[in-house]
Amino acid sequence: MGRVDRAGAGPGWHRIKVDGASTHFAVAGEGRPVLFLHGWGLGHRTYSRPLATLVERGCRVYAPSLPGFGGSGPLPGPQRTLAGYGHWAKSFVDALGVDEPFIVVGHSFGGGVAVGLTHQAPERVRYLVLVNSVGAGETQRAVGRPGYLGGRPVWSWAAQFARELLPPDRGIRLVADMWSDITANLMRNPFGLLEIGRLAARADLLTELDELRSSGVPVLALRGHSDGVVPLAAFEAMCSAIGTEGRIVKGNHSFLLADPAAFDEVMANLLVLSERPERRRRSAPGEGFAGAERLSLVREASA
Repeated sequence: MGRVDRAGAGPGWHRIKVDGASTHFAVAGEGRPVLFLHGWGLGHRTYSRPLATLVERGCRVYAPSLPGFGGSGPLPGPQRTLAGYGHWAKSFVDALGVDEPFIVVGHSFGGGVAVGLTHQAPERVRYLVLVNSVGAGETQRAVGRPGYLGGRPVWSWAAQFARELLPPDRGIRLVADMWSDITANLMRNPFGLLEIGRLAARADLLTELDELRSSGVPVLALRGHSDGVVPLAAFEAMCSAIGTEGRIVKGNHSFLLADPAAFDEVMANLLVLSERPERRRRSAPGEGFAGAERLSLVREASA
């Protein structure tokens, strides 16, 4: 396994060998390490604005292109599972040579990867943040809503994602960046992209989430109130499994892209909480987000 010396990995794009495969990743900022795991079909051109807010908050952000995306080599066939992606994420953070635990943020498919990483290596995770995460596949199939990823062609889901970037005054540039990322990934490996999309749709991580209850890793689960990709029932099932009440914020599946200020508000509160030693001890569902420490800056759906 290759390593990147932290002092030598300056801002910008880098390549590293992870389990023998070439991985493309971005790094920027100085401070608390944050691992950001992107959604299906996308790359870090799309996420540039929310990632910039983390840098401005005093974080050193590592944003890899997941295997099969953005020029990173794919996982071998037998390892192309959520557990396999979780193992890859552990190998990636090990290869970076960063000693302290990460704040791990996963969006959509990246949330499923983040769960896999935390389940396998909770000691490497200071805080787990799931943003409109996949992971309750059985619940999603039972719901049978049009917003469910499974059963729809890749182009249809991508179009839904694009529609969720509206209104146009905020979304035009993002749509262009998103389609640039999706097009590049489709050109590199269209069948692999479809396979990973199906994996995301069918991901069932409720057992892993339930087992994380005793790990001591605090978890924040977020969902946009108008998410057209992950149904509310799936989000609630995941929150129940992990033992957290979750948070509904104003926005859709891609709210952190269309409205990075909302994401910044959430992370500003979480970064304060993550510095408190007692937050490594998790005693009750939702503790740390109640009363005076509630995420009061999060714009609730009812606002």
